[in-house]
Amino acid sequence: QPTVVRDLFDDDEWLLAGVRFADGSRLAFRVEIDHDVDSSVTNAMLMPTTVDDVKERLRTTASEDEVAIVDIDPDDFWARYTEAVAVADELDDTSRTDTWPSCRPAIEWALHQAPTDRRTAG
Repeated sequence: QPTVVRDLFDDDEWLLAGVRFADGSRLAFRVEIDHDVDSSVTNAMLMPTTVDDVKERLRTTASEDEVAIVDIDPDDFWARYTEAVAVADELDDTSRTDTWPSCRPAIEWALHQAPTDRRTAG
């Protein structure tokens, strides 16, 4: 289930999702959106774990006052992601990190595996 993790002040959010491979193994990924930097993607990470494991770790290490963990619709996830990427693409390279945009192709591949209406629209 795609998830948004927001901090207390709503200035950062993580888009968190994952993919399951044919052999049953899983890969989770997070895309960090910084609302102080025009709501652009500022970082991303691939993790050899499940989304549920990441959410559980967040729940045990951060209080409800620090973060909100909310499951969202896959199409909402896609819309948030594409909007933040478009903003990041317009910014100069000073906002890039070691993991963004290098893991962008893997994240976009994983996002295109999700069954949603956007794959059949238009």
